[in-house]
Amino acid sequence: MRKDRRYYHVVDKFELIEVVGVQRVRRKRDLGIMAVIDNFTNIIIDIHVAIRHKGETKTHKKIKEHYSNIPMSNVKNYIANCDRCMEKSTKKYERRCCAAYFSFIPERARASGPSRPSKFT
Repeated sequence: MRKDRRYYHVVDKFELIEVVGVQRVRRKRDLGIMAVIDNFTNIIIDIHVAIRHKGETKTHKKIKEHYSNIPMSNVKNYIANCDRCMEKSTKKYERRCCAAYFSFIPERARASGPSRPSKFT
């Protein structure tokens, strides 16, 4: 093996550790394990479900406690497609929308309907 600048850069920034009989690469700066790109989705799913679908920021913070190279964009992409999170956010949006809509309409207008006819009918 040829030892050039790249080799010494990697040796300076990272170290090999053994976790449950498997060698992992750990970044020296933050002591976070470097995850394999193929495992990003599985890691995000496991942690997101473990913290009970709390959202993007909390999921990413929990991931950062253990891993150092999973970007926020991957977390956002997964959570945007999470069925339970979409259902929860839709319900929250509907409640907020309806409450805001009805708070601006006077009571007599709600009972009687539109106050003036539309010019297009």
